[in-house]
Amino acid sequence: MTQFTTIIFDVGGVIFRAADGPLLRVKWAPKCNLSHDEFDDIVFRDPNYWPASVGKITREELWAAKNEKLKLSPADLAELQAEYWNGRWDAELLDFIRTDLWGTYKLGILSDATSGAREKVGEFVDFSMFDTVVFSYEVGMCKPDPDIYKLTLERLRAEPAETVFIDDGLHKIEGARAIGIHGILYTDFPQFLTSLGSLLK
Repeated sequence: MTQFTTIIFDVGGVIFRAADGPLLRVKWAPKCNLSHDEFDDIVFRDPNYWPASVGKITREELWAAKNEKLKLSPADLAELQAEYWNGRWDAELLDFIRTDLWGTYKLGILSDATSGAREKVGEFVDFSMFDTVVFSYEVGMCKPDPDIYKLTLERLRAEPAETVFIDDGLHKIEGARAIGIHGILYTDFPQFLTSLGSLLK
């Protein structure tokens, strides 16, 4: 029977639920003279996200590149960026981490993100609950690169077989499983509780 010692959480899609994409596109696509699909391609499916997520370009450079196509004024661009981050931090999950997991398990964060994410996430998440916090842009690699999971395990002094990783992206869960980490695909808090309970029994 596996004795689990370590639990690692993603941020976006797990601890943080991003702003509603349809609401953003309904408001902003017309302002940019773009179709909804064109807006989504620029804001949510930008190929420049990968170099930004591994620290090759900054968040400011990423959004400057987006704005070459969006063509927004500086004030409007700042408003769009603020609304982009205007999602929901999962207080229920964070309370569960603090009251039920902290002090019993080694805890980590492993998140693909662009520059400035540590400061932004730190406004809402108490990093002192976590034994390590790994952001992709700071270490030059992102999920599902096996080396980013291995780095996180090394910092936690944990073995893959004793570790659970929670993420909302299936390919990122599969990347963790490929090196022996147990994965839970996150959809919502009740589903997560059931899945984690079954695994930890």
